[in-house]
Amino acid sequence: MASGSLVGRLGSGVLVDRVPARTCLAVVPLATAVSIATSTVWSNSVTVAAAALWGMGLTYGMNAVAISVIVSRTVGSSLFSEAYSWVFTAWGAGGVIAPWLAGRLFDLTGGYRAALVVASASAVAASFAALALPSDAHAVKGD
Repeated sequence: MASGSLVGRLGSGVLVDRVPARTCLAVVPLATAVSIATSTVWSNSVTVAAAALWGMGLTYGMNAVAISVIVSRTVGSSLFSEAYSWVFTAWGAGGVIAPWLAGRLFDLTGGYRAALVVASASAVAASFAALALPSDAHAVKGD
């Protein structure tokens, strides 16, 4: 996952200079959903699991860059710190809530399949939410 995240962060930096960050934020969660779904369907394959984890790391790294860029382009540098602090707080809250929810689903179902389905569906929902973001021009007026 770590090498995927590294590649995702470096590659996404180049990508968001060529493709709108909003587009990246719409496409990347779909790739995450595919990685999760793939690991769910072929759960007995170590090779598939390793590839899916690398893909999840890749998309995690890409999100880290794309989110920062779109926040900056949407609110400008004067409001970036305040706006990004809210984004990062929400990200952290998800990091606390998601494992707890996955554990509850495991306790209820006896396996991880339900948690993976919820994670995949959440990634698809994130993709649709990204489409509702304003177009990310390369600069905000007044910056």
